Amino acid sequence: MLKWGGGGCLCRSKTAFTLVELLVVIAIIGILIALLLPAVQAAREAARRMQCTNHLKQWALAAHNFHDTRNTFPPLGIGNNASLTSWSILLLPFMEQSAITEMITSGGTAASENGTQNFPSYNFAFTDSGQPADAWSDNYKPWHTKFSTRFCPSDGNASFDWRSGGYTGGISYRGNIGDNSPARYRPESWWAVTRGIFQQFKGRGMSRITDGTSNTMLFGESLVAPAGGSLVAKETIAGSANTSGKLGNTINAMMLLLDPNNRRNIKADAQSTLGIWKGTRWNEGAIYAAGFVGVMPPNTVSGIGWVESDAAGRSWMSICLSSNHSGGANSAFADGSVHFISETISNANPAIPNYADLQPCITPPTELEGSKPSPFGVLGALSTAFCGESVTLP
Repeated sequence: MLKWGGGGCLCRSKTAFTLVELLVVIAIIGILIALLLPAVQAAREAARRMQCTNHLKQWALAAHNFHDTRNTFPPLGIGNNASLTSWSILLLPFMEQSAITEMITSGGTAASENGTQNFPSYNFAFTDSGQPADAWSDNYKPWHTKFSTRFCPSDGNASFDWRSGGYTGGISYRGNIGDNSPARYRPESWWAVTRGIFQQFKGRGMSRITDGTSNTMLFGESLVAPAGGSLVAKETIAGSANTSGKLGNTINAMMLLLDPNNRRNIKADAQSTLGIWKGTRWNEGAIYAAGFVGVMPPNTVSGIGWVESDAAGRSWMSICLSSNHSGGANSAFADGSVHFISETISNANPAIPNYADLQPCITPPTELEGSKPSPFGVLGALSTAFCGESVTLP
């Protein structure tokens, strides 16, 4: 555009940005986006963590309503040795999941995925043998019905649509079984060796939590394994045969399962079948599917060890809390509160160097014999329910 300038000269006016100015503006916008994006991501993760907290509160409230009805918390699992029905199924009537509850209660072909198999009705009876269907059933519709409170929003693998091979669907939450557990399917010993709120076949009531409901974990989150398994330690369960059957060596044995070059991963040859299954059967009440143990801090490593030549159940399994929240994982306590368990929480007590001195897995102790303080520091104390410890979170 031309216009008359001073002195009667004809000048060209400037109406657009130069290339340099445009590049400067683009650079400034890029810097602002780079500064803003982490803040947006942090805000989204904070919202996901808050929603996860709300889910745990709902499970805890359901457990309390169950307790009001039955005078006990649900067992970790009930049923036969091959297929146990999880605590999560027993709590469905208290979780406002009327559609799934109705399908389970009614049974029949309406509960079948293909509409042909006739399933029995189930009244959520609190019995050792009662269960609506095999926990690995691909054809039982309630097992494959999703609802959001099963999933931590930050657990991307939890909502995967499992439909075959006995995988029924993910769950991000587990019941606290204390600071020890056997890995073998031995119903006569399952109830005796757990020292948390949950045990197999038999519920524990509020009166048994002598350490205090505000000092004892009830539920906690643990990541679901991705399809095909994972070498990421917090997503899987590592396995190692021919390890000691005594739980005193649990920590040392699991640390040996980690990749020395990347402590966030397990060794390539340590991936176990249970690691592939971790969290993928939300309805199953076996320990690897439904429980966690307060031995290793959140996001470290979960493991299983056994003696191959031994069929008597001298095995250990330790599944730790884990999440995609930064620095730890959420846990609901027996009083209904939810707390964040840090990765830096103490899990060692130098006064008791060897857990095998307290509880060898060869002869599972009775509850009375198993009421000694946990050797696993603050974490172990928060996991045990009746061991004379009134430890609170730091």
